[in-house]
Amino acid sequence: MADASNNLNESHERVWHYLKAGVAMGPLSIDELRGLALSADTLLWRKGMPGWEPLSRTPIASAVKSMRSSDLPPPPPASSPMPVKASAESAPPTGVERWLQESTVGKLLIVAFWLCVGIFAVPALWNIGKSIGGGVLSWANGPTYQDSIVRVLNADRESSARIAATAGFGDQYWDASPIIGRVVDGMQAIDTSGCPEDFQEAYRDHIKAWQKMQGVATRYGGMNGFVQGFLSLGTALGDAIEDGNEAQHEVTTTYQNLLQSARRHGVDIGRYQSGP
Repeated sequence: MADASNNLNESHERVWHYLKAGVAMGPLSIDELRGLALSADTLLWRKGMPGWEPLSRTPIASAVKSMRSSDLPPPPPASSPMPVKASAESAPPTGVERWLQESTVGKLLIVAFWLCVGIFAVPALWNIGKSIGGGVLSWANGPTYQDSIVRVLNADRESSARIAATAGFGDQYWDASPIIGRVVDGMQAIDTSGCPEDFQEAYRDHIKAWQKMQGVATRYGGMNGFVQGFLSLGTALGDAIEDGNEAQHEVTTTYQNLLQSARRHGVDIGRYQSGP
């Protein structure tokens, strides 16, 4: 009887919450709960209770159900505000929220979700960041794309100039294939790591163009060219000129493609426009 007396004394205190279609409503007083004509199975909760309980199992069951439906006041007008939803701090979690908190499987799902975020989202954001503005500083404030591209372009020019300085009369007018081979070897020795993939691909294409030029020089230069010219009574000269022009055009085109890739990544290509 003491509990019933205490509950009656608290009839005007708004401390009770009830579930409506899975949503926690309240807080409401016992008097307000009476006006809702709740069923015995309606789930209720108030601070101090371990969880939601059916109305029939709460200490206020008799107080709430003591008023007959015929004694209920008329419903409030349509403009009256609806009962306030309980805040996340005042009402216990329900449904999926409680399952995620109390279930081992639920906790594993939460861990798996954040692992997926770490595995897929972080690398994606890093790749996006590297591509903005022609390359962003690496994790350790290392070189940018621009620095790596300029390093490769400078090494390419220096290697070509060094080899060209050693060219003799025979390299220019008899058999150019050995010196072109040294140019190809010098290009292949340049480290392109740290450069964006499109620039590396453009540089590989440029090397292939020089290798094609080397093949033309081997086929028509030196003794091979002399023999072919003699046997063809000079008609091989036209083939040599045509193949040589095609190879030279490919070398020039691939070098311009290389510079365009460098410019897309923020490199000033003016000093490299003189060609390979």
